[in-house]
Amino acid sequence: MDKNIDKEYLLNRYKHFGIDKLPQEVLDDYFSRMKVVKKKRHDLLLKEGEVCTNFAIMRTGLMRIFHYKKGKDISDVFLGDGSFCVSIESFFNEEPSDRLIEILEPAEIYLLPRKDLIELCDKYLEFDLFAQSMIAFVVGVLQRKVELLQFATAEERLEMILQDVPDLMQRVSSVQVASYLGVTPETLSRVRGRMARRNE
Repeated sequence: MDKNIDKEYLLNRYKHFGIDKLPQEVLDDYFSRMKVVKKKRHDLLLKEGEVCTNFAIMRTGLMRIFHYKKGKDISDVFLGDGSFCVSIESFFNEEPSDRLIEILEPAEIYLLPRKDLIELCDKYLEFDLFAQSMIAFVVGVLQRKVELLQFATAEERLEMILQDVPDLMQRVSSVQVASYLGVTPETLSRVRGRMARRNE
């Protein structure tokens, strides 16, 4: 596997998950199992119907998880630098995914195969706790999306995603953002207008 892993970046980025508390032996084993892949714009990291076999960390770039509903492309989440990316149900149940993962900008991605994640969790209690924290975070992101769609206004939903990816509107199409928010592109345009006037 490619060993060009930016270890210092990972150690600093994921301190809140306890990665800096892992013994060196555990870290060495973890990093040795990761590989680096580089993807171009519009590449698919995961296709519909494939089994998600890797837990991905995006070092640089932008991607989205999306699905098709009645033939319509619906964005589930946008993920920027340092984000975790995985199709949860497919990854843990080893079943075909109904989600796709699309690269929106040239990306460098670190992949940890499912079998290696499980082996590391079985081998080291410390890593198991670290992995649980990462997975809980991913599930929390998806839960937040559900809650936003249920209870927040389109403007509140847009503000929330712009906290995660501040320059998102300059990096992806308005159609993709509108599908994420559950509104039409025309409604998104009005929402952005209200936000711009409010911030003048």
